[in-house]
Amino acid sequence: MTDQVCRRLRPGCSIDDAYKWPVRNLSELDSPFALQEYIQDLLRQEEVNVQAAVVCPDDVDKNVWIHEHLRYICMQLELLAAKLVDVCTPATCKQMFATPNELYLCATHTRPKECPAIDYINHLLDSTSALFHNNKYFPSRVTVSQSSADAHFSSTSRRLYRILAHVYFNHPQDFWNFDPEGVLLRHFHLLSVEYKLIDPDNLIIPLNGDKK
Repeated sequence: MTDQVCRRLRPGCSIDDAYKWPVRNLSELDSPFALQEYIQDLLRQEEVNVQAAVVCPDDVDKNVWIHEHLRYICMQLELLAAKLVDVCTPATCKQMFATPNELYLCATHTRPKECPAIDYINHLLDSTSALFHNNKYFPSRVTVSQSSADAHFSSTSRRLYRILAHVYFNHPQDFWNFDPEGVLLRHFHLLSVEYKLIDPDNLIIPLNGDKK
């Protein structure tokens, strides 16, 4: 039986049994998406060492490593956004905020303006996906220029973190239903600290927060 067959999800596979395959060595992967597959393997383990998962291997370009982590986080946030359709609406969340002291304007318009939280979230995820697929800034999955990293990594991280903060503070039950072990939260936080993507003062979600 080949490795590809072993790693395939079979029809009827339960969510508890999904993705329970061993992490391969990065040297075993030779596709253009090798880093994406490797990062997904690291973060899907039953007992995830998130701190180790964010540390860039010696033979990997740091900018490519950060880029792939941010792409993965964006995909996870898209899944989270899909869970909010009934609880985060223009009627329940008329503005995009985390705590009452953090109100965010949507920058995807010609002039930044207030949007309902769910619109802000969808606009941001769409624009981030478009950015990561823009050949002008990210023409390859195997190399990322320093100019693109400097121009986009921190600003993108800061905005994506707002999605997590909004859900954590305003839809806590949905947050913990989606991320019961806090893996996404710790992943985003530790990645931001490791590579100085977000100012520590803006990392407002407590890592040891209570599940409400």
